[in-house]
Amino acid sequence: MPRGTETALMAILMAILAGGPALAMDITTCGQFVPAGESAVLTTDLACARTTTWPFSAQGVTLDGGASVHLSGHSITGDGGGVGVTCNPQSVRARREPCRVTGPGTVSGFELGIGGVGLVEVTDVTARENTYGVVVAKCCRLRVSEVAADDNHIAGISAIRLAGSGLHASGNGNVGVAAGRFRLARVMASGNGVGGGVYGRGRLTDSVVVGNAGFDGTYDLLAYPRIRTRNSTCGGGVRLRTIFKPGGEERTRVLGSFACR
Repeated sequence: MPRGTETALMAILMAILAGGPALAMDITTCGQFVPAGESAVLTTDLACARTTTWPFSAQGVTLDGGASVHLSGHSITGDGGGVGVTCNPQSVRARREPCRVTGPGTVSGFELGIGGVGLVEVTDVTARENTYGVVVAKCCRLRVSEVAADDNHIAGISAIRLAGSGLHASGNGNVGVAAGRFRLARVMASGNGVGGGVYGRGRLTDSVVVGNAGFDGTYDLLAYPRIRTRNSTCGGGVRLRTIFKPGGEERTRVLGSFACR
């Protein structure tokens, strides 16, 4: 074998063994699926509409567990229904791996902008003018970093377990941020509806939550049962408890008010 050929083959073999850089999958149309372990890149703006086959609604991008999509400055726009970016793990193992949505970029005009099941991580993305901005199922977890969820018809951000920083949630019809348990820093929330700027139980640090119309139209924080604040500013908070009556009736009991600190 000529020495030059032998050298070239050895270089190729070393590159394979070293694990060269993986090629990203291009997202060019609505409805594409990104398999586990794959990294996809949005190469153009997407305008998604209702489909004539299942699921019969607008679908942007679907991620398996462990997959990611980079919006790369582009937008995904819907027709009022469906989901912009869905995390849909295809196995129990995949469900343990995070679905990642990274920007910059915008997801708008869907019933649900970004959501699904499993572990969902959203970074540097704007979700606006959806029915719900970013929502994950009750079983699952959501991590956010530098996310804007503004002007959504019902909720900006919603999850049972929520963590992150740099969250902007304003002008949402019902609630800015809602979570069963949360640990958040640098939240800006204003102009949200009866659900308030931040709703649920958790810890809020270095945040500003003002000008929301929570509960009776006057509160910014709605605590179920407690929200702890540090180095934060808000107009006021109220502690609440839901009481379940026979026959399925629910009543909300006010436990008291509190102030940010």
